Amino acid sequence: MTDGGKRGVGHGVESVWASVAAREEPRGRGFGRAAPDLNGWQRRRRCQNRRMDQPDWTLRAAEPRDVDAIVGLIGELAAFEQLTHLLQVTPESLHPHLFGERPVVECIVGEAGGEVVAFALFFTNFSTFLGRPGLYLEDLYVRPAHRGRGIGRALLERLGALAVERGCGRFEWSVLDWNENAIRFYEKMGASVLPDWRICRVTGEALQRFAPR
Repeated sequence: MTDGGKRGVGHGVESVWASVAAREEPRGRGFGRAAPDLNGWQRRRRCQNRRMDQPDWTLRAAEPRDVDAIVGLIGELAAFEQLTHLLQVTPESLHPHLFGERPVVECIVGEAGGEVVAFALFFTNFSTFLGRPGLYLEDLYVRPAHRGRGIGRALLERLGALAVERGCGRFEWSVLDWNENAIRFYEKMGASVLPDWRICRVTGEALQRFAPR
């Protein structure tokens, strides 16, 4: 799932991005006590709907210039999940895995006002049972000030469309069991939170001991 001739966002994603649009539901307003000017209100409403159909943010493939911003967002995510003590990523360590000779991950960013305010980092895995590749979302984060605008939903929908385009059998990610808001959101979008599976992880010194000498 990486870039350009190296399997990536630069190719397969672009056609999906051209066809998938993200919209937020318009918020209704009351007329108040005065008798409404229906014609004027309808004209204003049509203008509002046109503005809402054109969100003031965009999604695009991450570029090398975005690495610093992505690492900054990863730091915010780690703080939100109370896992800052595990954070080791730097722009220098992330860059070759996104844009080096053999990249292993891809990234989509959400941009508002010329600033990167969201990201989704993902990669290809494989299902032996299905005999097909899958798309795995490692992390998705939207800055608090930009939540509720449809950016998170749009990132998930974009990745789902990409998984379909690439012939993937699955689109998967993990969620912390205490994050009930996220769980309800994912279930509302049609995802199943699997009760029977747990993540096994070997890292740090344990990983060094795990490998045979």
